Amino acid sequence: MMRRTSPALFVVPDAVVACLLFHFQVADLQQVVTTTTSYETYSISSFNDVANGTTLLMLKDAGYSQGALQVTPFGLNYSAHLANKSGRIVFTIPFKLWEDDGASNSVASVASFNTDFDVIIYRPGGAVPGEGFAFVILPSLDAPPSGSERGFLGLTNATLDGNPDNHLVAIEFDTVKQSYDPNDNHVGLNVNSVVSDVAAEVDIPIAPVNVTNYTVWVDYDGIGRAVSVYMAVSGTPKPFVPVLNTSLDLSRHVRQYSYFGFAASTGATYELNCVLSWNLKVQNLSKLQDLPKQYHDGATATRKLSLKIAAPLGATVTLASVLAGLYVRRWRRRKAREERSEMVANALRRLPGMPREFDIRELKKATGNFDEKMKLGQGGFGVVYRGVLPGEDTEVAVKKFLRDKTKGLDDFLSELTVINRLRHKSLVPLLGWCHRNGDRSPVFASVLFLEVRVLGCLGRLIASCQHRGGSKCL
Repeated sequence: MMRRTSPALFVVPDAVVACLLFHFQVADLQQVVTTTTSYETYSISSFNDVANGTTLLMLKDAGYSQGALQVTPFGLNYSAHLANKSGRIVFTIPFKLWEDDGASNSVASVASFNTDFDVIIYRPGGAVPGEGFAFVILPSLDAPPSGSERGFLGLTNATLDGNPDNHLVAIEFDTVKQSYDPNDNHVGLNVNSVVSDVAAEVDIPIAPVNVTNYTVWVDYDGIGRAVSVYMAVSGTPKPFVPVLNTSLDLSRHVRQYSYFGFAASTGATYELNCVLSWNLKVQNLSKLQDLPKQYHDGATATRKLSLKIAAPLGATVTLASVLAGLYVRRWRRRKAREERSEMVANALRRLPGMPREFDIRELKKATGNFDEKMKLGQGGFGVVYRGVLPGEDTEVAVKKFLRDKTKGLDDFLSELTVINRLRHKSLVPLLGWCHRNGDRSPVFASVLFLEVRVLGCLGRLIASCQHRGGSKCL
């Protein structure tokens, strides 16, 4: 008779805290970084009264009505004013999206940002939809160019399409198949063109027959230079797996100061492109020269000193400036990792049917602080420990992930989601999870089979099962 399988736990290790050798200025720098590195956050829950040209600029055929931004004209019945239109709605505040290293003219950092918006892309009367809607990063507050209707999505026209001087990046939600499109229901990354660099089919209709509110999330990682796009029916959790995930270095394409907004177009077929709400969070980029004077080059401050003192003092202050810059960069990266890690933890908590979240202290106690004596084995991505949950007398297997063989958080989330849904009498059930803030990028591995260790060699177990009737054992 086979024993009941023990449940499995998955855990990522404690964060490793980096130490600074030059600790004499850490306290001051921490205060500087806290005040100069931040995020600008904007939230608009409805658009009942929009003064054009203040916070938002509505261009060409765009406007607002019914409590929503109408990127192309609104109307429930067929009329000529719905077809062959294009529009843009732009947030009038420019954002600094990258900064260069003044000494080498190379890009020092790129801003991260997160945005989400509720949108309805609707075809009046169930007609064939067209043409598409896009979230855009633009170089200016200019209106869409002439000829930007139909398949040009309010972005470019036949003359401008593909021109690197466009300095625009868009996430398109396309509802008409052009010769360069994979299908008529896809999300794409567009750089200076309506021909997507990367496109992915969406498993939900972008422009359904029935009115459907969607929430779209666009997350850009300025450190990793990558963008992820998620889409779901409004009111449901943010999906774990993005519909589009690809590399993107904004500093290569957009102007240093750029604008966020929306664009859309219609053609012979048309749709309503309605934005119901919009949240935007953009990282503030701070410069080394924004630090207090004591960390700047010491030339001006030392002019009154003698040459004998000025040279070494200037060098010392310059060294302090370099160290300050290194610390700022290191702090930013650590902060970004922590925020990404917290996003992962929050996403896990929202997963339907997700087992309980464990504190790392519980798991350390269960496994004797991950004692080697409790080690069951080691796989490609981590070490497996045997443990007993304190106060519950429940035997568990704990998988502690290795950080140096990672494939990224997206793989971790994707595979964890799949394993959480698996149900089979021969599979160890997932009992819970733990995710520590500050870890770099945990990796997921397959579930464990504690009976194999308890009952002996897997080969002998299979042979024994075959001898007793094959599938009856499984």
